[in-house]
Order: sequence, then C-alpha cells, then structure tokens
Amino acid sequence: DADNAANLVNLVAQAFVDRRESASLEVYNTEIQALTNAVEGIRADIAEATTSLGAAQSDRQRAFALLVTNPTRQSDIDAANEQIVSFNQTLQVLRNDQSQVNEELRDWERSLATRPITAEILQPALPPDSPTGLSRNLLIAAGFILGSLLAAALAFTLHRLDRTARGSNEVEAALGTTVLGSIPTYGFGNRRTGVLMLGETRSHKMQRVREAYRRLRASLRFLQTTHDAKSFIVTSARPGEGKSSTVANVAVASAQAGSSVVVISADLRRPRQELFLGVNSNVGLSDYLADPSISNIMTPVPNIPGLVLISSGALPPNPGELLGSANFRKLIEELSAQFDTIIIDTPPVLSTADASSCSSLVDGVIVVVDGQRTDTDELLRVRTTLERAGGTIVGAVLNKDRADDGISLRRDRYAYERGAA
Repeated sequence: DADNAANLVNLVAQAFVDRRESASLEVYNTEIQALTNAVEGIRADIAEATTSLGAAQSDRQRAFALLVTNPTRQSDIDAANEQIVSFNQTLQVLRNDQSQVNEELRDWERSLATRPITAEILQPALPPDSPTGLSRNLLIAAGFILGSLLAAALAFTLHRLDRTARGSNEVEAALGTTVLGSIPTYGFGNRRTGVLMLGETRSHKMQRVREAYRRLRASLRFLQTTHDAKSFIVTSARPGEGKSSTVANVAVASAQAGSSVVVISADLRRPRQELFLGVNSNVGLSDYLADPSISNIMTPVPNIPGLVLISSGALPPNPGELLGSANFRKLIEELSAQFDTIIIDTPPVLSTADASSCSSLVDGVIVVVDGQRTDTDELLRVRTTLERAGGTIVGAVLNKDRADDGISLRRDRYAYERGAA
C-alpha cells in the first residue's frame, strides 16, 4: 500500500532522528552533571578547610595570650602556625581546582547551547505513484527460466550417472549380442501376472504385449534356423526381472504357432513354471538327474497342444551340481531329438552358479533384462560369467520397455480401432 509505505518510512526516519538527538543530549547532560557534582564537592571541601583554618587561628591567639613564662606557649604557637600554613595551601589548591572545573563546566554549557543538529529529516517520504523493484511477472518468468535450467542440469546429471540399461543399444553393447524382442510394460511389473498369451483380455495394452511375444517368437525361430539351435537357457542378472514369465509366454506363443516345445523348470531353488502353466507333478527334473531310470517326467500343458513341461521336482540341496552333470546333458540331447524347441528356465546368473553350470550344455543363452532397473555393469558381469563357463549368449529380451509408450501407443490404438470399425 503506497500510503502505508510512506508512513512507515517517515516513522522510521523520525525514530532515527529522535534517537540520535536523545543520545547527543545524554552525552552533554551526563558530563555537565558530573562537573556540577565535582564543583559542589570542591565547595564542601573549601568550607571544611576554611573552618579548620579558623580553628587554627583561634588556637594561635589563645597561645599568644598565655604568659611568657608558660613552658608550652611557644610550642602551641608553632603548632598553630603549621596548621594555618597547611590549611592555606589546601585552600589554594581547592580554589584552583574549583576554577578549572567551573571553566570546564562553562565550556560544556556553551557547547550544549551551540551544538549542531545531530540528525534531521531533509525530505519526508511521499506516497509513491508506482511500485519499485522488479515486477511480479518478471520474477515469475525469471523463476521459470531458472527452474527450467536447474531441472535440465539435474536431468542431465542423473542421466549421466544412470547406468540402467533402458534401451536396446545399451543392452547390446553390454552383452555383445542382439535384442531378440522388447516387451512393453504391463501389469504388476511384468511378473506374477500369469501367461498373457493364454488370456482373453482384448485391451489394447494386452494386444501390444501379445504381439511383442509373437515378435520374440519369430526372432527365436529365425535364430534357430540360422544357428541350427534348439536348446536355450533363459536367465537374467538378478531375481525379479521377468525371466520366468518370458519363458512361459514365449513357449506358449511357439506352441500356438505349431512348434513342439518343451519347457524345463530348471530353477531348482524357486520354481515358477508350474504356477504359470498350471501343471502339478510330483516327479520332475531333480528326480531324473538323481536317477536317470525315471522316465515319466514330462507333463503336457493343458489346452496347449505341442507344449510339454518338465517340472522342477523335489528341491535338491545341490542344484548347481545336478544341472552341470552328464545326466542333464543326456536329457537335453534326448529332448533335442523329440522337440523343435527346448527352453530352460534357470536361476539368475549373479545370484547362483546354476545357470553357469549348464550354459555350455545348450546351444545358446538368452538373457532377460529389466529395462527399469538392470544395471549395465551387471550385464557386463553376466557376459563375463557365462563366457568363462563356456556358454554362448545368442540374444537378449528387453523387459519393461517404455520406448513405445506415449504417442506411439495412441497411434497404434487409433489404427486398430479404425481397422475394427
């Protein structure tokens, strides 16, 4: 408010003037009062010395009045003269001090009467016609620009520090192989949501996911044709990156295309394929590896012709040794003669040594990468670990890929809806 601003400035200025004036007067008054008190004290001392001098003079007169024959007469006269001389000297000193103090007191009184003004208001504040300083719109614009620059700098810094393999280029550079397929984000983190290839949901998002698995199936079939490969290990760097759901969905997609597929639930620590494919079996892989005479370990998956599951069986205490044994090699060779595709679900490479133990027994290893949290350094460790064990990485699957989200999703939806119409 303009009037309030002017009043506030005038009040502050007047308070400053009053304070300076009061401080100046206090200095003079304090000094004058001290000198006045000093003068009064000297006057009291002069009066006391004068009284003492009169008493000494009276004593001397009494001594003179004594008889000449009085033995104490002369001594009394001498003592009285000494006191009179002393008191006269004291009075002289006191009168000189009184004169000096009176002169100093008059100087301070003259200075007080002629002292300059310590502070004054030269010009009172008037209500302004317009606000001073930067306008609000300018401050908002400057804040927006500064915030944008800081946000860009922060985003650039985080991007440079982020080692997550979010795109195909990062995955291919880290693993030294190609990305066979990219699965878009869906559901609860692309895991523990069932086999989407068996679902009947016709939402656009689920259709995109199914098409992604069909493209992965086509890439796998091309890989089999060009590399004469049938058996594949599917693994990941860490748990929870979607390897088991990828195995189940690509196996179903391949069976739906007419291929004969066998899925081996070789994750003998946390088996998931039985839950995904809805198969319950008391006898499985661990039982066969312990006793190769067991023959009834393959169980057809209900309602999916051409798809067979070899369940994990009882969880053994030494899964790494079983998966690297000659019995497992023999099993893979026998299955290669019976099926078009063998897909083996194994534990993560960096969590256990199981995948490394059997990586040299198959035609290739497929690594599932979580596009939201898998670090490129972890992928480099996966590559090194598998190569040292004699395994060959033939491809990767980028899970939770967000590259096709946004405008492309709306374009795809529009195309599907227009075609349906």
